[in-house]
Order: sequence, then C-alpha cells, then structure tokens
Amino acid sequence: MVITISTMNFTYSRFTRGYFSTYLKWFENELVKNALYGIDEEWLEYVLNDETGIEYAVFSEQEMLAVLGVKYPDADNPTYVITNIVVNPSVFGQGIGSLVLEDLNQLFVLEKGERWVAFVEPKNKIAQMFFAKNGWELWNGTSKVDQMLEFRKEGNFK
Repeated sequence: MVITISTMNFTYSRFTRGYFSTYLKWFENELVKNALYGIDEEWLEYVLNDETGIEYAVFSEQEMLAVLGVKYPDADNPTYVITNIVVNPSVFGQGIGSLVLEDLNQLFVLEKGERWVAFVEPKNKIAQMFFAKNGWELWNGTSKVDQMLEFRKEGNFK
C-alpha cells in the first residue's frame, strides 16, 4: 500500500522498490557511506515488509531529496525512533534535513509520554552536530542501544 502525505515543505511517500536504485546511488558519496551502514536487498525487503515503523522517500516536485525511517512506539518503549535520515548528496547544506525534522510534528502526533529519539554512532560527528543544531538534547543516561549516543526531542502532543 502506498502512503503519501504532503506537508508545507515536502511530499512523503512510503518507500517502494522503485526508489531503491536512486537511494543506493547516494551511498557512493563518501560522507553518506562513512556516516551510515550500507543498504542492500535485505535492507529493502525489511523496510518494504516492516510493520513496526515506516520508511519514507521525501520529495520536492519529482526529485527525491531525503529518506526518513521511523520506528513506532510500542508497549515496551513509548518513543518514536528515527532509524535513519539521509539527504540526497546533491542537496547537502541546503537545510533539507532540518526541514524533514520540522515536518515530524505534521507526520506524527505524539501522545502524552511519547517523545522522539535518534541513536547516533559516536563516530558520526555530522549527525551529532545536526541533531544538536536542531534542538535535540543529548541524553546523558545509558542508551538502550549499545555504544550509541541518544538524542531526544519532545514532540507536539494530542
């Protein structure tokens, strides 16, 4: 099932097999390759069949500008988790990632007690600066994901 949501900034479409080849090319960029784990057919099958979250392709007009992965909260963990946010290397430095974060409150309305979380590799200095610049707080507690830094942000609540 294709899900498409439009915000003031972009159009978000559930990731499909048709977007994969374009997205795969982004990993030829050294910054993307060094910051994230690679993607492959196994990753694609997972996101196409995952019911615990959603992977969005983010568009302006016909150009895919970013990919956003979100894991939904569950009974054990009342947080929305950004599993990945990747910006098309051809538009680096134009604020696309920040606008995607801004759109989260239009895409998802959080219940009281829910929040946003992003886990970042300690070596990924670009992601650390990105989340800090966008007002996400580095949590000082023990991360639920081994060896990862945990950034948190409160959302808009119902």
